[in-house]
Amino acid sequence: MADESKDPDKLKLNVAKPQIDGDSKSNNSQRKAVVVDTSSQFVTDKTYKDRNELINWVRGEAAKL
Repeated sequence: MADESKDPDKLKLNVAKPQIDGDSKSNNSQRKAVVVDTSSQFVTDKTYKDRNELINWVRGEAAKL
């Protein structure tokens, strides 16, 4: 085969270049955090007799989101 005669040092591999510590800082500065405030979904005037009832209510409200 013709490919076997190629010098292995000159072959280009399709591998991503690893990030160097200096490079990661520049990439992180381009990312922006997204904050979604869902606290208004978890407000109620109801009272619950135990912790499990409250947790079940919270899970139900979260499922609606």
